[in-house]
Amino acid sequence: MRTFIFLSILLFFSHCLEKKQDNAGEIIDELTELHTIIGTPKPDLGRLINTIKNSEKNSRHVFDKFFKSVKGNCKTGGRLLVEFMAKIKGDIVSAKAGINRAHDRIKKNTKAITKLTKQIKKHKEQLINAHRRHGKEAKQFQKTLLEAEAKIITIKHVRNIVVDELLNGKAPASLIQVQTINTNLNQLKTQVQNDNDSIFSTVINTLLEMTTEQNLNNQKILRKFLGALRTLNNRIRAWIKKSKQQYRRVRKLNLATKLATLTSLRAFGKLYVEARSSLIAAKRTIEEFKNAGTISSKGLARKNKELENFKVLCKDQARIASDIISAHDSVNIKVSKVAGDLFAMSS
Repeated sequence: MRTFIFLSILLFFSHCLEKKQDNAGEIIDELTELHTIIGTPKPDLGRLINTIKNSEKNSRHVFDKFFKSVKGNCKTGGRLLVEFMAKIKGDIVSAKAGINRAHDRIKKNTKAITKLTKQIKKHKEQLINAHRRHGKEAKQFQKTLLEAEAKIITIKHVRNIVVDELLNGKAPASLIQVQTINTNLNQLKTQVQNDNDSIFSTVINTLLEMTTEQNLNNQKILRKFLGALRTLNNRIRAWIKKSKQQYRRVRKLNLATKLATLTSLRAFGKLYVEARSSLIAAKRTIEEFKNAGTISSKGLARKNKELENFKVLCKDQARIASDIISAHDSVNIKVSKVAGDLFAMSS
């Protein structure tokens, strides 16, 4: 019966030890009073006191083990929260850096787009002007060829009159024939003068001086006249040949120039498209980084709050542990004192 009473008191005492320090002292005082009333024998009293001490010791051991795990959890949890917050801060810094880089790309691409727009406009104008200029050159060349062919036809007409009608004394030169030859030569002279062919003009002036009725009736002079016509004809044909060769070279050069301009225009166009795409991508990147930064900032605020609450919780745990440790110490002192008093009373 006495053992049951002391064990019951012990269980209640252990429970109250974790609740409040003063409760343990009150229980021990009641234990002392109860012992005085029931007159517990000394051997039983020793065993019961040892039971109380062992119970308190076991309770302290269990508590120390539990509180050690609590401290470990507080330390680990705090470290993990701090590390996670550091990572979030790093993400925020990275987002800001990404935004700055994107702004730099926008500035760079905007400048490139402005420059490329001017270059594209310039090369388009060059290409259009080249088309127009080359078209005019082609028309002018065709016109010059037609004029040169007209000169050859005029020379041929004069030559036919001389060869078919006057050469080898077929018939004496008439005034009409002289006038016809003069008319054709003057026409040829006008054509040459319009083209600023000074060399040809000299030859034609000489032929005009030779075109008299007397000269045209002289076979020797007629042959010289024909020789001069042949020379003039050959020179014009040589000039046509040379002009065609020159025009082919010029045309080839013009085509190469237009092709180079077109190639540059396409290259600038490609760069323009790339700059525009990069500009759009940079703007989209800024929005993505802003959203990521907002999410990270909200997450950091939550984690800050969690860390504050976690610190408060761990601080409360440490305070409670300090109270419990203090209670254990007080109980040890109280039990030792009561044990001494009880043994003294039972002597």
